[in-house]
Amino acid sequence: MYLSMQNEKFRFSSLSPLEKISSLEKMKFATPDSIPDDLVFQLLQDENPKVKDLAVEVLCRTRHPALSPFIVEQLPLLEGPSKRIYINALQSLGAKSTTLVLSDFMADNDSGVREAVAWALISFGEEAVALTAEKFSLLDRESKVKVIRAFSRQMKGGRPIFEKALQDDDFWIRKEAVIALNVKDDQSFTDILIKSLEDTSPIVRLEAVRGLQSKVSEKVLAAVRPLLEDPNEDVASAANSLFELAK
Repeated sequence: MYLSMQNEKFRFSSLSPLEKISSLEKMKFATPDSIPDDLVFQLLQDENPKVKDLAVEVLCRTRHPALSPFIVEQLPLLEGPSKRIYINALQSLGAKSTTLVLSDFMADNDSGVREAVAWALISFGEEAVALTAEKFSLLDRESKVKVIRAFSRQMKGGRPIFEKALQDDDFWIRKEAVIALNVKDDQSFTDILIKSLEDTSPIVRLEAVRGLQSKVSEKVLAAVRPLLEDPNEDVASAANSLFELAK
């Protein structure tokens, strides 16, 4: 079907919704130079949401220059799967210029959207995450927790967000950040966990010790040793358990 689109007289408007969807599905596996992207771009105005979503995915393959501006304009109007598809498109395009736009959705009510934003920002680089972290402090507690958990589900990256969270005045946010770091299988965060051993909240210290149990080294043991005498029994017990595991 999509091969016939090379004909100048061909117009998508002559197709039924199912035919448009079928054609676009095929284009997802076509070589970029065989895709009539200007014709596909017209489908971004289609009444069928599925057609529009597929058109976005296809245009990502051709890297259509007008796609990013279109997505930025549409994002506030979208919900659910469509919003995720559009955000993934910006990530695929490497559209770093949309960092601040994406950061507006980092605490979205849809967990899939939050994770898509986190992945996109991480893929843009640490500078993009750092810009987003500046907005983090302005969020309420619930939104901060949502952001922390979204970044924790990414295998790598997100350091500026976690560092900002660990500076928060609310011990609950600091605790959430430490728990998130415990989940991430990334040894590069060990130094942040070690620093959290000095937190004023015993809950944060406890979670930091627990997180370091899977990252035991001479440096970790030296940092945890003072907590064997921690005034909080749970923290002291967790520190003792870490040393037992190290034997």
